[in-house]
Amino acid sequence: MNIKICGQYRSLFGEGPIWHDQFGLLWLDITQQKIISYNEETNVEKVYDAKGRIKSIIPTKKGDLVAVYKDGLYSFDLGKETKTFLCAPSGLNNLHYLNDAKCGFEGSIWVGSSDGGFKEFKENSETARLPYLKRNSFLYRIDEQLNIHIVKDQITISNGLDWNRHNQKFYYIDSAKQAIFEYEIDNDKNLQNEQLIYQFDVIEGFPDGMTIDVDGNLWVAIFKSGVIAMDSDNTSKILHINPHTRSILNEIKLPVPHVTSCTIGGNQLDTLFITTALEPIPNEKRSETPYAGHLLRVKIPTKGVKPYYFSSEKLVEK
Repeated sequence: MNIKICGQYRSLFGEGPIWHDQFGLLWLDITQQKIISYNEETNVEKVYDAKGRIKSIIPTKKGDLVAVYKDGLYSFDLGKETKTFLCAPSGLNNLHYLNDAKCGFEGSIWVGSSDGGFKEFKENSETARLPYLKRNSFLYRIDEQLNIHIVKDQITISNGLDWNRHNQKFYYIDSAKQAIFEYEIDNDKNLQNEQLIYQFDVIEGFPDGMTIDVDGNLWVAIFKSGVIAMDSDNTSKILHINPHTRSILNEIKLPVPHVTSCTIGGNQLDTLFITTALEPIPNEKRSETPYAGHLLRVKIPTKGVKPYYFSSEKLVEK
């Protein structure tokens, strides 16, 4: 596949790409606290100050964004580069913070928290091959009234999530478990009927960000973090997985050590946009990986789906 760099911006740690009808492709540099917009047709990009430790963004029907930061959810106005606090689960701190989030088919924001101690544990050669036993994070559902509901506990690193647009099956990644799970959502918006869809070997790296296509198949970024994964000769990649047959349909090998997330966008919804990370690479080796840190794109033989847009009367009027 012909992999291309989008724009000029090079992130330290790219994350959270979404396709937005108004702004085009939006993505994040979570280390440098930036939101970047990219227009595929004109190759024009803009860089916005995120005003804090941003982790993910969600489009809203009012035209702004809900921005998820480590410490809570905010309404974010791109034009003014301003944020307004909305809500936050209790108990957040430097080692227990919010991470990936998306709006679901029923109109709620689904956002997970993560344990900051996991990364340090897995990147320490003395503990990397030991099991990390803490399960103190959660998956939350935040409804249109900004009420916060815990829908799943016993989580370590909450990451990729998405919904099948035909049957509303919910797919979810807890990176520490090296697995993708499928759930049904009942009438009370609770998760039920957990099914293991795919289990990764620890040497492959950790499943991270994820998106879904019109056929209900998953595109999953495999992040090569930690001592064990770094020892692997496996190439950084995006895996295309059929959750029904629980099999890999294809893989996109990438010329970067660290891939973080992906989404499908473009005017025809046939472009896979991929975020990557520069930060884990030692300074003396960064010149050897010119694609690392950039937003990448590649045409795919299927179509994506547009994200769900969050709607709440409690959001700030533009």
